Amino acid sequence: MFVINSYVYQSFSGLDLANFSSDSPVLALSTRRINSGYTGPLIRLRRSTDSTEQDFGSGLSMGETVDYSAIDTFLGGGTAHVVKWYDQSGEGRDLQQTVASDQPTFDDGATTGRAVRFNGNSAVNLESVADVSGGFFSSGPAVSIHHATDNSDLGFCSNMTISTNQGQAGQTTFFRTNRRSNQNRFSWSTTQFQPSSLATVSGNEYNYYNHDGSNLRVDINDSEVGSTSNTTAFNTSGDVFNLGGDGDRHFWDGYTYELIIFDSSQSTADSDAIRDNMNSEYNLYT
Repeated sequence: MFVINSYVYQSFSGLDLANFSSDSPVLALSTRRINSGYTGPLIRLRRSTDSTEQDFGSGLSMGETVDYSAIDTFLGGGTAHVVKWYDQSGEGRDLQQTVASDQPTFDDGATTGRAVRFNGNSAVNLESVADVSGGFFSSGPAVSIHHATDNSDLGFCSNMTISTNQGQAGQTTFFRTNRRSNQNRFSWSTTQFQPSSLATVSGNEYNYYNHDGSNLRVDINDSEVGSTSNTTAFNTSGDVFNLGGDGDRHFWDGYTYELIIFDSSQSTADSDAIRDNMNSEYNLYT
């Protein structure tokens, strides 16, 4: 084992969020185990044939992925729909979708194999199981967001947002990452930043969104594509996190492999380490 800043590389291929000494995640979604402090299930699936539900991923070794063979046996030829994606951060901020017709799927159509699929259809998304009292983010402002994704959307859509209630749009009031054609945008407390550099229209991509207290910044793959001055505090009435759409609109067509969010601005070494690990795991860019 060796240490770079506060990030610790282990002998396994994955990363361990428990080893960040200066930052703590507030949301960590993956189908591999990425936190040694978390031993619960990673994802809950519903099979299409009879709507039976089952958890997968409990007790995995660090870096180990959910058992695809066990999932296939459970499905018996049916389709896997995501009922709940468990939060590995330790904060208990699981995301769910209780309406069967609005549940994303878990399938192998992504560029690098299986991932959670949001198909862009009306109301297909995941949202917080419960409100986060006092706001999803602290007033800060500071945040670091790592999103390993496979994008298929050519229109206007929201990848992630925060709103006041389940099923309600947040727009740019609190926080939003969204696309308009091939533009990748980052909104924070009513300020929307649109870098001039273009996003990938279709295929794997690593997206990084950062607020260091002074600036909003967006990276695509291994390059910063733009930043703008911003010192606005987070509106702490935003309690519900949405993935795959904006509560009741702007639904996204694409896959999420992994999403890790810190309620702080990480060091360059730490954020680069997560980026490189995601890229190695999911072959996001060359």
